[in-house]
Amino acid sequence: MSDLKSMYESCMLCPRECGVNRLSGEKGFCGETSHAKVAAACLHRGEEPPITGDTGSGTVFFSGCTLQCFSCQNSQISRGHLGITVTESELAEIFLSLQKRGAATLNLVTGTQFIPSIANAMYMARKNGLSMPVVWNSSGFEKMETVSLLDDFVDIYLPDLKTLSVKLAEELFCCPEYPGFAAETIKAMAASRPLVWKNDMLNRGIILRHLAIPGHLAQTRECLAWYVENLGDRAILSIMTQYIPLSCENESRSCIQGKITGNEYGQIQEFLEELGIENGYFQELAEDDQWIPDFKLTNPFPGNYATPVWHYSCGFRV
Repeated sequence: MSDLKSMYESCMLCPRECGVNRLSGEKGFCGETSHAKVAAACLHRGEEPPITGDTGSGTVFFSGCTLQCFSCQNSQISRGHLGITVTESELAEIFLSLQKRGAATLNLVTGTQFIPSIANAMYMARKNGLSMPVVWNSSGFEKMETVSLLDDFVDIYLPDLKTLSVKLAEELFCCPEYPGFAAETIKAMAASRPLVWKNDMLNRGIILRHLAIPGHLAQTRECLAWYVENLGDRAILSIMTQYIPLSCENESRSCIQGKITGNEYGQIQEFLEELGIENGYFQELAEDDQWIPDFKLTNPFPGNYATPVWHYSCGFRV
């Protein structure tokens, strides 16, 4: 599968289609070369229950991002590019180490910019015994023909549906193309991954995330209505409410301050009742920001949220 790396030469992996030669060290919008860069890997207990189980989801955090939202809680790595480059064999070793530590799933966070490298690493890991379900955790801003390169390895898709408004996507992400790509890709993901359960754990399927944005609940309702019409019982819904603007300084684009209020939380509950959505996950409002990761620490999360396995500053943790 080494020929996949030629896709970096004139990179068209994501919808931005920068066309730069990442093999020669050039960087496009994602800010990364062709060398996969990783910030941390841990047993993460803060993900949705069907992929977390009792032991945690084996989560690998990749550096860079094809969307780079200013409200990203992982902005230290998505926009700040913390992390170190790893070879494909080293990446495979990280995957296998998470399995050996008892991870319920392998959870690949924001890896679109490194899909050729990840596909090669997955092939190596599978040859050496990787067997747990693999989760593709992404912004939803994908080209399905690129994601299809992982079709033999990914069991569970975990995309975001941030907004269906071209205007809001332009204001928030400088990306008016986002709604179109996200909607089509998410429908394709659901069609290719019917829900398969085993002992209350998801073995195969799709979990659709939506982050509610303060002052823009009309967009939340639109996304929920889209879910009902296009996915329904073919996907699990997960509504996130812990919006926080972390990177608004020196921003030329719109930057929404504040957090979801109690009244707004109640409105979302009303949307769910109105649309007849009874199953899924609805994140509670957080009283503080302690859940925000600090990737400069060897355990980026509070101890009850995660167990560190690998970190860019020190490698594997015993």
